[in-house]
Amino acid sequence: MTFFLPNSKFTEKHFKQIWQGIDDEKLNHVTKVCYPAVTEIEDLHLPKKNIILVLSRIEKSKYLETLIDAYKSSNYLTKNYKLIIAGGLTKSLENYRAELESRANGTNIEFIVNAPFSKITELYNKASIFWHCKGFEINEDKTPELMEHFGMSTVEAMSAGCVPIVINAAGQKETVTEECGYRWNTVEELVRYTEKIAQNLEKMKEMSETAKGRSKLFTMNSFIVNMKRILSVL
Repeated sequence: MTFFLPNSKFTEKHFKQIWQGIDDEKLNHVTKVCYPAVTEIEDLHLPKKNIILVLSRIEKSKYLETLIDAYKSSNYLTKNYKLIIAGGLTKSLENYRAELESRANGTNIEFIVNAPFSKITELYNKASIFWHCKGFEINEDKTPELMEHFGMSTVEAMSAGCVPIVINAAGQKETVTEECGYRWNTVEELVRYTEKIAQNLEKMKEMSETAKGRSKLFTMNSFIVNMKRILSVL
C-alpha cells in the first residue's frame, strides 16, 4: 500500500487540490498528516532578555524587510527591545544582506550570519519573542509553494520558551494557538501584539510555558506515536 505523508494539514489540502479527479474516499485513505519531528532546544538555563528573534535563511522569501520596518515603526520596541536576525546566507545573496543592513542602520538590530548551532541554541534561550513572516501578502491558494508549510523554527523557538508571533497563514496556523502566542494578518497587528505582550511580563511568562508545552506535540516521541498509528493499518 502507498501512503502520502504531508507534513501539515495545509500541505494535505494542496495535495488533494492537485490530485483533483481522484476519488475522495481513496485520497482520505492514503493521505495521512504526519508532522515532522522537531528536536527540542536544549535548556541552557539562561535568563530571558528583551530580544525579538528572527531565525531564517537570509533570503527574500522570508520578507525580512517587512520585519525590519515593523520593528522600526514602534517607538516602544526600538527603545526597549533588540531585534536579532539570524540565519544562513549564501555568497550569492551578500548584496541582499547589505540592503537589509542599510535598512536597519541606526537601530538596535543585529545580524548573525552562518552561526554554529551552539550560538543558535543560545539565541533561542535568551530571546523572549519569536517573529516569522514567510508568506506575507501571498495568496496561499494560488501559490502555496511560497508559504511556510509547517514551520520547524517556530516550534524550536517555542520549545525554548519564546512567545511566537507569526503570520496567520499556512502551517503556522497549526503550530501556534492563542494560548501560546499570536498570529497576525497585518504589520500593524504584528506590532500591536508584540507591544502588548512585551508590556505584560506575567502574561509573557505564562505564554512562554504554554509554548514549551505545545512544542511537545511535535517532538520525536510524538512523531513515533503518529507513525505507529499510521503503519498499524498496513
